[in-house]
Amino acid sequence: MDLEDGFNMGYIDYQTTKNLLIDVAGERYRSNLIHGINLSENRENIRFLRGKAINKLIDVAERAFTENEEGLLTGEFDESLLDQDKELKDKIKNIKKEIKDKVYNCQEVLSVEIAGYNVISTLMEEFIASVNGDLSIRDQRNKKSAKVKQILPGKALEEQMYGEKYLNTLRVLDYLSGMTDSYAVALFKQIQGIALPGNR
Repeated sequence: MDLEDGFNMGYIDYQTTKNLLIDVAGERYRSNLIHGINLSENRENIRFLRGKAINKLIDVAERAFTENEEGLLTGEFDESLLDQDKELKDKIKNIKKEIKDKVYNCQEVLSVEIAGYNVISTLMEEFIASVNGDLSIRDQRNKKSAKVKQILPGKALEEQMYGEKYLNTLRVLDYLSGMTDSYAVALFKQIQGIALPGNR
């Protein structure tokens, strides 16, 4: 949960985090908190409240699903399940605002986000060029492209359709969307020659 991450990273203070989570979880949980002043006790309280807040969100989503099941199945219902509880919707909006103001715009997060754009765009360019044969046979990058293509899983290669650039591109995007962040970064480093397999 980004709110808890913001607290753990020191961007959102304890009182604010606690109060935002209690708003969602329920005031009755305030009495269950450890009344300490050290960081580990505060973190324990935030973990406890996060769990209770998630339980409340699940209950609300389940109730909204049950009440709108027919509309969901027919496609007529096209709203967030959590938005069905107007009071909760406002509380979630407050949390999102706090996270946006204090976490998403901090230097560390922005740096990671900017780097992420480079990772994704590079992987897309390399893999799409490799499956679509977009490079001239005389282009030195063609040799690299052939090697990059070998990194793709067997299934993606088996289903490759020659002359069908659009479908090949969709298969690459499907492969990339299934990657974890850490795997994508490791693969980016490998393809760019920043790191070799087995070396850190």
